[in-house]
Amino acid sequence: MKCRTFLYFIGEILCPAEDDHGDFVIIVKPEVGASTKEVYAAYDRLEKKPETANVLEEVTARMHPVINEIKEILVKSGATYAGMSGSGTAVFGIFREKPSELVISDIKKRFNKVFVVKKTK
Repeated sequence: MKCRTFLYFIGEILCPAEDDHGDFVIIVKPEVGASTKEVYAAYDRLEKKPETANVLEEVTARMHPVINEIKEILVKSGATYAGMSGSGTAVFGIFREKPSELVISDIKKRFNKVFVVKKTK
């Protein structure tokens, strides 16, 4: 049986996805990378832990503002959801319809590593 789930924390908590937000995904990997060790160290220093789908996103985005820039571009391009993958720095946007070639081309002009995929059912 297949079902879509969200993974929380370090992947040990699984929750069913109520809304999958769409079937097309654009993944953008900026040139900058993030050290997982440094991201977790910064997270451990936070007094108030974020209550978001990816608790490391806030920390990594502080270190690398391009994360939020990419998220904003994806949402303005029609993504129903945008977020960072893992401890970073890849960012994904989920789209209900396949993004137009113009949208994809515009994103590729700004970032070298852009991938467009259709989710499997």
